[in-house]
Amino acid sequence: MGKLLKIDMERAFKSRKFILIVLVEVVYILVYSWRFLYTAITSTIPFLKQYIGIKCDYIPGAFHYWIGFYNSPFRMILFAVIPLLCAVVYGVEIFLDEKKHYNIQYFIRTDIRKYYLSKIITMFVSGGVVAAIPFVLSLYINLMVLPMEAVNTINNYNFPLSDKLVCSGIMLNHPIIYCLIYILWIFVVYGVINCMTFIFSFILSNRFVVMIGSYFVYFASFVLGDFIKGIPLLWKSGHFNQLDKDSMYMIIIQYAVIIVSVAAMLFCVSRRKRDRL
Repeated sequence: MGKLLKIDMERAFKSRKFILIVLVEVVYILVYSWRFLYTAITSTIPFLKQYIGIKCDYIPGAFHYWIGFYNSPFRMILFAVIPLLCAVVYGVEIFLDEKKHYNIQYFIRTDIRKYYLSKIITMFVSGGVVAAIPFVLSLYINLMVLPMEAVNTINNYNFPLSDKLVCSGIMLNHPIIYCLIYILWIFVVYGVINCMTFIFSFILSNRFVVMIGSYFVYFASFVLGDFIKGIPLLWKSGHFNQLDKDSMYMIIIQYAVIIVSVAAMLFCVSRRKRDRL
């Protein structure tokens, strides 16, 4: 299992696709930082400083302009394309290995279930890493160039700080820890979503359709969100700062369904391959 996992991780993280996607994400965050942080440093903060204690008691800083919080088109686009970026890095490898019969050489040397389990773990880890990189980089840049402002319930972080929100107390007392929890949540959520590609690899027959399968389900949840009010579906579940404690059980159920579905597919294809061999 360890050797299989090492091979799959190398295929995912030493590939040209991974390097390309990371470069795209880095450029995207640099453009975002230049667009908003430059204005904040040169105009917004100097303007507000002169009114501290007179007309305003708050100056936006590193947390306010973090891409995970700041409500901008950049944030909306990023959340919209994350599942697609994850699938590009490591999404169609199982489909291609099946189509080219590359996996047969592994089936005669190792346990089939371990082979597929290694693929699923790699999908989860690679998807989580690709999803988390923009948020980590944005937070790092913000902390480097902007002051860390004091957090309170009056400050505007594009979401109301209240007891109903998940980990709102941590945001008030330890904002950096809250941001790290946010990033960990992003890692887990989009890692699990990327694992849906494992299912599509066996039920679809086109490479491109397999790659966008998880994104299609993700986008479909956005459409359904207009009809199902009050329940955070997959599209909204990544927005950690907007999650209500009362609705967390619905999110857990959705991701439990995905995990069970992947496990069921793993069981089925393992038996099918064993019978064929």
